[in-house]
Amino acid sequence: MFIQKTSTSLALVLFFLIAFYLPAQDAPRVAVLSFNPVGVSEAEAQILTNLFETAVVNTGAFDVIEQSQAGTILDAQEYSLSGCTDETCAVEIGKLLAAENIILGTVSKLGAKYIVTAKIIDVTSGKNIKADSVEGTAIEDMTSQVNVLAVKLAEAGVSPGVARPGSSLTGAGSLGELFISTVPEGATIFINGKEKGVSPALVSGLQPGKANVEVRQANTYAAEEIDVRPGELVELTLQLEEVSGKIQIVTDATGLDVFLDGVKLGPLGTGLLESVMIGEHLVELKDSDRYWKGSVTVEMGTTGTLEAVVPEIGMLTYDLPEGATAVVVGALKEIKIAGRGEEKLPEDRYNVIVSGRYYETLKTVFSIRQGVTTNFKPELEYADNPETAAYLAGFRIDELEARRRELKREYRSLKGAGGWQNLGWVSGGIAAAGAVATIGSMIWGFIDKAAYDNAIDSFEAIEKRQRVEICNIVLMAGGGTALIFGGITPLLFRLPGKDTPEDEAKRNAVLNELDAVERELEQLQAVRKGVAE
Repeated sequence: MFIQKTSTSLALVLFFLIAFYLPAQDAPRVAVLSFNPVGVSEAEAQILTNLFETAVVNTGAFDVIEQSQAGTILDAQEYSLSGCTDETCAVEIGKLLAAENIILGTVSKLGAKYIVTAKIIDVTSGKNIKADSVEGTAIEDMTSQVNVLAVKLAEAGVSPGVARPGSSLTGAGSLGELFISTVPEGATIFINGKEKGVSPALVSGLQPGKANVEVRQANTYAAEEIDVRPGELVELTLQLEEVSGKIQIVTDATGLDVFLDGVKLGPLGTGLLESVMIGEHLVELKDSDRYWKGSVTVEMGTTGTLEAVVPEIGMLTYDLPEGATAVVVGALKEIKIAGRGEEKLPEDRYNVIVSGRYYETLKTVFSIRQGVTTNFKPELEYADNPETAAYLAGFRIDELEARRRELKREYRSLKGAGGWQNLGWVSGGIAAAGAVATIGSMIWGFIDKAAYDNAIDSFEAIEKRQRVEICNIVLMAGGGTALIFGGITPLLFRLPGKDTPEDEAKRNAVLNELDAVERELEQLQAVRKGVAE
């Protein structure tokens, strides 16, 4: 029982009663007492109490006095909440808090099962308005179950045809609410085909009338048609059951992998897919070269059949201009290509759209046949826009810069012939003669020197020695001549000569072309610069 002390502060009592008492409200004023723990820790019981209090607030059925506010009021009157587990003390505390209702409950554990019970007490009459309970196999389950319990007890706080404060009900009971729970929990809820969250869930703002409720989780499903009543909360619990069918793929192809809705299932095998969720599904068969796809609708307990005619493979080689891309679309496969390359495609007729930043869009078709190579090299037209003009200008600029370098080299090489050049030819001839004399004297000198060394007769030796000396003289003279005139000859050819009329005409032609190249380069560079800016 709670402990009461006779000495109270009347001023503090009046202050808190004035601060927290609201004389006329649409929603009844309620306080939630801490749940009594039985076989569980006080901490676990308090956590569930706090979660339950939050869930009660969210229902909008009550004007909830928070526990911190209630503690402040009772502390001022030197009252304690500890040990209050029956209706008598609950009613007395409710009067001190100026509450119309008090909710008290218990968190208990029976074997492996957790149970939370709660009841609403009318403070004025002391009567039990409504009681209910929820249960789960783990304490973690109870965190969601207390939300269910709050919604169940909230019915006692709403008068028929009156919208809950804070809820989505507006007007004089014009809309309804559904509280949907499933076994097991965590199923996705659909009402009239629209997703409404995960069970358990309170769905508000529903139009009165028939509503089709569906819940799905993995390969389980449940559905029920219910009546939504204006201004009322309807509770619905659905038992999920496995609902599936089969797909039989009939084909002559082998060695393919099966994909169901984009998920790889493995080798084709017999082609029978079991335990497939009801509804429409995409089936694909493929390996490194072949591909096929089709759709089938699976109904509960039936087998949907797909006849798969897997096409053979052909080869596509392509060569697209720089900057162009093509989208190739067939009945079974779609690819995007650019540049040069090759691609294996199923035998089919393909629609092609070729586009690029600098090109007009081209739409065409081609066919792929088994064992045949199809070559695709489209001729594209350039687009008529500034960007394309700048793009093409870049190619022309590269060509003109190369031509400008060639013309400059050619201009430098065009020099008139004159006396210096003629003298150069003479000097070159003398250098060549000196070189020949040098080589000849070297050869004869070696021969005479060998004869001199082997001569027995003194007169013969004297003759050979004289010839060797002559060869040495010629060698020195010829070598010097070749060296001197060989060095002068290039200098003579480099000296400017007098231009002939033919030389002048060639030089003028080169200068005119170089000037034209410079002007065109200037224009093209201006075009490219203008687009860049």
